[in-house]
Amino acid sequence: MPRLWNFLDLSTPERRANPALGQTPTEFSPNEPSECLCALSDWGVIHVHGADAAAFLHSQLSNDIQSLDTANARLAAYCNAKGRALALLRVLRTDAGLLLFTHKALTDSLIRRLRMFVLRSKVTLDDVSEAIGVIGLVGAAARPPLQRLMGSLPEQVGGVQNADEIRLIRLDCVPDRFALVVPGRLLPELWARLANTLPVVSSEAWRLLEIRAGIPTITPATQEAFVPQMLNLEPLQGISYSKGCYPGQEVIARMHYLGKLKRRMYRLHTQTATAPAPGEIVRAGTGGQEAGTVVTAAQATPESCELLAVLRIELAEQNSLLLNGAPLQPLELPYSFDT
Repeated sequence: MPRLWNFLDLSTPERRANPALGQTPTEFSPNEPSECLCALSDWGVIHVHGADAAAFLHSQLSNDIQSLDTANARLAAYCNAKGRALALLRVLRTDAGLLLFTHKALTDSLIRRLRMFVLRSKVTLDDVSEAIGVIGLVGAAARPPLQRLMGSLPEQVGGVQNADEIRLIRLDCVPDRFALVVPGRLLPELWARLANTLPVVSSEAWRLLEIRAGIPTITPATQEAFVPQMLNLEPLQGISYSKGCYPGQEVIARMHYLGKLKRRMYRLHTQTATAPAPGEIVRAGTGGQEAGTVVTAAQATPESCELLAVLRIELAEQNSLLLNGAPLQPLELPYSFDT
């Protein structure tokens, strides 16, 4: 766990002095409406600032960054020249620049790569993962303490409410799901207050909620494996086709205007006591033909898990699917696709 979250470590003096800080994650009940709190310690945070910060990111990411204001956050992909995703990010504008949220394991490599293209632009990129924490909150019980803290809540998905140095991003509407972006020095006290209101759950429980929302995650195991359309970034509004050039733009635009998408991301369920790792292979039941790749997975019950996987469309819709020999059942995603 990052040092920022050390106050949750059971062995620290802070935790021993204030048990509420380190409330043990409760068992997640996936079949009932959930109200919970989660330390999103696997979220890396990059601060991009300088006079050219927005223009620079606009030229690097799949979404429109120039028009982004402080009242909204956007999903975007950072791709290589072949249009394959190196990272998925949530982008948030602040008065001091822009914040990029991505999987923490990718933060260092992402900063190094982006710095290669700064050239003469007035842009600085800093890893602030140890200075800014993100708390996940879910459910109707989260609304009253958040309203007291923020004054009001963003009602649209992607909406942002700002209160001094704290920012609240609306992630979903059903259920209510938020990400609270907090300076590190305020994190222990704010966590203790919220932990007295909501049960604390593990990062795997949060990952399950992301899966049910159809939100993909790129990890080191799946870097450069998918173009953004395969990850459903079109219905998730993570691609702009009118913004101009960025790495991989030609491939991504050609897929949109001239090509036919042969793979896309599906939500699935399987009986297993161990969730599969990102990058594991899904096979078609007849003959064991490779059908696709696991993007992310999480336990839903001790005996079953849910996952997102990018699959060949013709195999996903015409064949039974297997993962490590166990059957996969399709589940609905909360968004639709253009036909």
